[in-house]
Amino acid sequence: MTTRAEARLSEALRDLADVRPPHAIDVVAIEDAGRRLQRRTMAIRGTAGVAFSALLVAALALSGVINLGGARRGTSDAQAGAHGQLAVLAAYIQRHAAAPTGDATLVVRTQSYASGGSNVGYDLYADDGTEYYGISPSNLTQGVATHQSEAGASAVSREAVVAVYALTGDLSVARERMAHAALQPGITPKVIYPSRISVTDTVDNLIWENCLDTLTIDGGTAQVRAGVLRLLATLPEVSVVRGSTSGQPSLTLSAGSAMFSNGQMETLVINANTGVPIGFSGGTSGHVPDVTISYQVSRVSLAQVAAGRL
Repeated sequence: MTTRAEARLSEALRDLADVRPPHAIDVVAIEDAGRRLQRRTMAIRGTAGVAFSALLVAALALSGVINLGGARRGTSDAQAGAHGQLAVLAAYIQRHAAAPTGDATLVVRTQSYASGGSNVGYDLYADDGTEYYGISPSNLTQGVATHQSEAGASAVSREAVVAVYALTGDLSVARERMAHAALQPGITPKVIYPSRISVTDTVDNLIWENCLDTLTIDGGTAQVRAGVLRLLATLPEVSVVRGSTSGQPSLTLSAGSAMFSNGQMETLVINANTGVPIGFSGGTSGHVPDVTISYQVSRVSLAQVAAGRL
């Protein structure tokens, strides 16, 4: 179902497309990015009070309508020494993770907002790339049973493929692929009129955003987790702090002013032994987070969910 935020995004972007810049804007790709962004800080499913301009800018960034002139080359394992614990955890997961059960990852998200209120969402990502969403267990069951899949799952599939490649492939290549993985096939980064919207982004920023999407959707797959962590280990802008969260050993990954130019701050907390996501927060640096999310990740089977057994 299209939310009011998505409708506003679509309308604004179609107006922007009418300006007809030198390189055509792929509105479908941008709208898809907008839907994906609703999982986190901007307009998370059904949230009121959307920071619409920020959603628009972020959607443009993920859709390739950006200027990547400042992008730098991939970071090698040696250069990622400061984040060695992420690389070590990635290697540990790759060596010791048991074969996955079921054929899908279920992520239950509990989202709380600084403006008040909270909600729970149920994301189900199948190993074949199909994605489902429900506002309740019964709603998710109905969607799976009637094959009402979500749009935009293909982007997650592409990101997951890149994450697995990052395990043994060339990290420079993996970084470039992950930065552009959310784009529809055949779409390349474009330049838009700076007089209308000025967006300058870096490869590291896109890698961070796409890795978070991948980890918080397909976090039940060990190979994907390990690949994402190996990519995150190449981001010098991200700090890593070891601690404990809800009784679990944890690593807190934080991206702030070194990553974002608009005062934004994003924090991801993962289990220090498994890499499974525990929580996320996002908002303006130095303020109470706009949104705080906790994750419960498990492996299930589509047949099990369709039968109402969550």
